[in-house]
Amino acid sequence: MKKSMYLMMLSILLIGASCKKSVSYSDTGSWTMGSATYTSDNPSVVVNTSYGVTNNSLTFPLSSGAKLVLNFKGTYPTTYYLQSSSYYQDSQGNIYYGSSSTSTINITSYDMVNSVPVLSGTFNFKGYSNTSSVELTNGKFDKVTN
Repeated sequence: MKKSMYLMMLSILLIGASCKKSVSYSDTGSWTMGSATYTSDNPSVVVNTSYGVTNNSLTFPLSSGAKLVLNFKGTYPTTYYLQSSSYYQDSQGNIYYGSSSTSTINITSYDMVNSVPVLSGTFNFKGYSNTSSVELTNGKFDKVTN
């Protein structure tokens, strides 16, 4: 009786342990602007759910002090228009806000791994300031987490 109880408890523990998903995080992001390619080695994602709507914010900092912030709503692998609160800030502090009609993000993988979001995908961003614009193309990110 004790042996069968012990085996049953061990089986339950092993099944529970095998349910945890394991993933290796590469946490990279890159894009092209003009003829230059930029790479962010430490991107992150913040996910907030409010009133049933999931808001995602991907941040790609650069060593120069520039950064890209991409905001979108949703949790499924598909293409989304970026919210107009998305922006690119250059190393001089100039901010270019994204156009929700021309800036998109294609989520190819949206996973929750042990309650931690892990996102992969591609993007194109066109941002505007009062006096000029920037266009970031061929954007991609792989296994970005918080």
